Parts: sequence; structure tokens; C-alpha cells
Amino acid sequence: MKKDEQQTSELPENIQKYLSQVKKYIPGYKEIKKGVLEQFILDIQDAIDSTDKEIDPKSEFGEPKEVAANLCQSQNWIDNIVSLKIRSLTFIFDIIIIGVIFSGLIILGNMLINYEVYLKPLTENMIVFVTIMGYLCYVLAPTFYILYWFILEIISDTSPGKRILNLYVIDVNGAKSKKRQIFIRNLTKILFPVLIFDIIPLILEKNPKYLRVYDQAAKTIVVKIK
Repeated sequence: MKKDEQQTSELPENIQKYLSQVKKYIPGYKEIKKGVLEQFILDIQDAIDSTDKEIDPKSEFGEPKEVAANLCQSQNWIDNIVSLKIRSLTFIFDIIIIGVIFSGLIILGNMLINYEVYLKPLTENMIVFVTIMGYLCYVLAPTFYILYWFILEIISDTSPGKRILNLYVIDVNGAKSKKRQIFIRNLTKILFPVLIFDIIPLILEKNPKYLRVYDQAAKTIVVKIK
């Protein structure tokens, strides 16, 4: 067991549950969360050592969501906002990933629907099943594209393309972004015509914080977290 994990496991059960709740509101992967919580865990340990009574973490330190927001803001992530050019590069990475999976689903759907060409003679029940699965692939392909960023950013605050360069989506105040914010900022990826509103700031170069229009509406930023 790693030292930090052992240190956490030695804390009282109510404290461990409290830390788990705080962790949910911190963006990024395990290593990022661990770095943010490191000093806070030491503060908790000091508080425990200073008294013989059981500590109520919410009364002592505050609500998990508020604590997480304060911890995130103390990391000064908002100073590491990335440029639109870098973000465009990560967008290309994501599009390549989506394209491969999208194409795979379409090809698979086509093969299943045209089963008589690609598959051996099937029973009547198998024909129905294969045909349904083929059309399901056609439905899943665009659905996958639409939900790709939304689901991944809710789960991990990033996407595979952003993850390559250690980029994460956070609230403008430095805290973890909410589901509503993630939905708003990804509208342009679903509704192609409104992409023009994201291109305008880049052309005019009047956007010192490199915010897309829909990032401004959602009050989110994309930052580099090491």
C-alpha cells in the first residue's frame, strides 16, 4: 500500500467518508486529486491529534463541495489557461478518435444489414437479430459523437484529446465544473452552424483569456494541470 493511501486508511471512518465526498468535487484523475488533498489530509490529522474527541469534519472544515472549491482555487489553475490553437489541436485528436469509432460502427452496421453478402446463411430469428443490430449501429454512431465530450467531461473533466496534453475543463473560479456548464460549453460540437460563434474570437484576436463564446456562457475555462 502506498504511503498516502496508508495515511488515509488510518484516519477515522467518518473522516475517510468525508474525504471521499470532497474528492468527488475535485477535477481530474486520481493523481491530481491526491496532490490537491495532500496538505488538507495533514491538516485533518493535526486537528485529530489536537483533541481526544471525535471530530465532525463538516463542522470543523465545512461542506465537502465548498472545501473542494477552496482547495482547487488554491492551486491557481486559472493561471494556466491554454490558447485556442492548443485546444484546436486537442479537438483534432478527439475528432480522429471519434472518426475511427464512428466509421467502425457504420461499417459494422452495413455488414450486419447486408448479412447475405458478408455472413453465412442464417436462421429467420438470426436474420431479425442481425438486422436490428445493424440499424442499432447506425443509431449509435451519431449518438456516440453527440455524447462523446459531454459524458467524458462529466466523468473525468477532460477528453482523450485533452488528456494527451493534460488539459482539463474547470469552472472560471477554479473549481470543478457542473453538468449544466459542460452541456452549455459543448453545444457547438452538437450544433455545427453555431461553430461560427467560436471562430469569431479567434479571428478577431480580442479574447485574452482564450475563451470560446460558449465557454463564456458556461463560465468554464480549459487549463493545463500537471
